[in-house]
Amino acid sequence: RNLSNRVAIAMSGGIDSSVSALLLKSQGYDCIGIYMNNWDKRDEYGQSVCSSDLDKDDAEQVCKRLDIPLIEVDFSRDYWIKVFDPFLNSYSTGVNTPNPDIDCNRHIKFDKLRSY
Repeated sequence: RNLSNRVAIAMSGGIDSSVSALLLKSQGYDCIGIYMNNWDKRDEYGQSVCSSDLDKDDAEQVCKRLDIPLIEVDFSRDYWIKVFDPFLNSYSTGVNTPNPDIDCNRHIKFDKLRSY
């Protein structure tokens, strides 16, 4: 098996990652989907508004249809410490307008996922 032809794709269940997987697979790459679980529902109170279960179902369906394996990784602890907690702290001070997407990209997608 040619490992230089292997590509890991962060599968969110959305159109961008799904089309990327389709294009890479159609070009002959050995694709592996990775679904990042960045939220622990046990930390919630009341009714959940998080669509992570639906996102995961969508990612699973896309990977199944494309015949590529899907691996789920749990980064929820790192997300809480490096993204969510700083977001809450910044929001509570009112000094800065927090943008958790920047921290998520920096610490989770481009650090934890890349290291995985």
